[in-house]
Amino acid sequence: MFSQYINKIQGILEPQRTVGSMDLESDRLSSLPDDLIHKILSFIYIEDVIRTSILSSRWRYIWTLTPNLNFENLNRGSRISKFFSSVLSHRNNQTQICSINLVLGATVMDNECITQILNCAFAHNVQQLSITRSRAKIVGRPLFYGLSSIPTPTWDLRALTTLHLHFIQLSDDNFFSKYTNLKNPSLRKCTLMKGRKVLNICLPRLSNLSLEYLRPGIELVEHVNVVAPQLENLSIKYCDGKQLISAPRLITLVIEGYHPWEISTPGFPSLEKVDLWMSRLCDDAHTHKIIYLLQQLRNAKFLILSLGILKHLIHQRKRFCTSMELIPNQACAFANAKILKFQKK
Repeated sequence: MFSQYINKIQGILEPQRTVGSMDLESDRLSSLPDDLIHKILSFIYIEDVIRTSILSSRWRYIWTLTPNLNFENLNRGSRISKFFSSVLSHRNNQTQICSINLVLGATVMDNECITQILNCAFAHNVQQLSITRSRAKIVGRPLFYGLSSIPTPTWDLRALTTLHLHFIQLSDDNFFSKYTNLKNPSLRKCTLMKGRKVLNICLPRLSNLSLEYLRPGIELVEHVNVVAPQLENLSIKYCDGKQLISAPRLITLVIEGYHPWEISTPGFPSLEKVDLWMSRLCDDAHTHKIIYLLQQLRNAKFLILSLGILKHLIHQRKRFCTSMELIPNQACAFANAKILKFQKK
């Protein structure tokens, strides 16, 4: 596989001659500016990026200056931390590491090894970090191995602004307490250590937050407590349980799920757009939760609601013959809306 890749690169690097009286030599790939080459290399596994150093003198040290490192499918067991630290130690220290994409292979089960990797990354002041726990397949069906655990840092990580975690276990309910400048975190199918039920996300500089598939039914968090005075964009998808949100500057809110759930908030006075999608609505309790949720989002100027919500409310109104028995005596949920759309997803 790698030999085919190298042959393709070498084919591009070979001198190209024009037809005619003049022979013009050109190196199409090597002639590209370094910034563009680094962008191309950011999509390639780090092992292959390092191997490009054998192509020519032009390429010998290019990999040491690459700011975006892609570590995917690492399956060396306890040796991956040594490989990781070796790569970072041989880089050119004059170039800042902007991002690291770390995909742990299915055979990597050593959490101490993962801790060493993260300590090494944080020591190099990485700005953007993505960590994914990959899955294995048996007879065509996915098999989820034990989640890799990430410890709560013991020192402030001032350089880190973006953090993406996928299939990762957080060691503490105050996991984010040391990420003082974090602006763009996202959690997908993550969990807390056993016995922890509340995830606190209290970040003064938080701007964008994405939460997906955090469910207590599969031993994930039951409550998410978000305190973010600078938060502008929030996306919550298929996260059951109660969401406690304090975000006075929130502008955009996206909520997707099967059933309505509770949002406890002092209000969203700056809210502009809401995209609300729910299915599997079936009883009166769901109806009251939907109405209560809409009333909490009443400052929104632009609302997009799923057709399932509309059909459910119409059905419930027909049952009661009047909406007065259904809707609490509070301000209309759509009082401030300038645009209201119902759509099917």
